Amino acid sequence: MLVSKKISCRIQAVYAPPAYLPTMVKDGRLKALAISSNSDLREHFVTPTARSLGVDCIKTTWCGMDAPSKTPPLIVEVLAKTMKQVSEDPDVKSNFQMQGLKTNTLAPSEFDMFMMKDSERLTPLIKSTDMN
Repeated sequence: MLVSKKISCRIQAVYAPPAYLPTMVKDGRLKALAISSNSDLREHFVTPTARSLGVDCIKTTWCGMDAPSKTPPLIVEVLAKTMKQVSEDPDVKSNFQMQGLKTNTLAPSEFDMFMMKDSERLTPLIKSTDMN
């Protein structure tokens, strides 16, 4: 999320995960300009996507669980089922929503595909920085 407001006359703009900002946006210390995801932010305060404002920028923070490649499929299945149960727990969902986060549990094969696509999407940017 891109936010703007001078804080101590030092910071004019910052790009930070929405989870860190609700309090400062609500109390007026920061102004949310745009969110860099595929959908508008509606929890806590309304923030449009950068794309809806004409800026082609998608950057989201995500996390997942990996296991060694030789992990038995049954163990992977149990881990995936457990993660899904935890992410669907009402208290967990509520806590995430309070931070401006969303849960989206993917099956192991879907998560593999998601990681590959995100890597492919970011590879040109990484190569352009010459920081390989």
